[in-house]
Amino acid sequence: MPPLMGRKLRFADAAHAIEATPKTLRNWLQRGQVRFDFAGSTEVARASGWREFNASEIAVLAITRKLVEFGMTVEEASGFANAVLSERAALLLTFNSTPPQMLVAAFSGFRFMAWRDPPGERWRTVLADPGELLLPASACMVLAVADILERAITRAYQRGEDGE
Repeated sequence: MPPLMGRKLRFADAAHAIEATPKTLRNWLQRGQVRFDFAGSTEVARASGWREFNASEIAVLAITRKLVEFGMTVEEASGFANAVLSERAALLLTFNSTPPQMLVAAFSGFRFMAWRDPPGERWRTVLADPGELLLPASACMVLAVADILERAITRAYQRGEDGE
């Protein structure tokens, strides 16, 4: 498996990894709704010609996808995805050969919670340490970040290896 920053994944692999349709992912990129700040780019991601992704970008997309399912806009979800990934794992990107499994390990046991405070207003989020009991709101989404990352990275590289 290539390192976190190695660009090896095709567009179809990225869509498959995050369990989105290629059309959905293409729309997000063409509209400039996704940012890859965590992945080392401060530019808004745009679909232009042949696009390849690295594992850190897949991580941003996977968390963004889950948050969009919960009701966030793509822009909000992308911002929170970059923030949560940067909070625990930004140092991993400084090494050239960091395997994607280290990104998963960095979030082992952590939960990312999102809710509206007060209901219907702005989004609030927190990354909870393992064992920390938090009940931020009566209605919130709790993501097991490591599980989301592991599933997306595994799906991306399995698809690429199988040549689907």
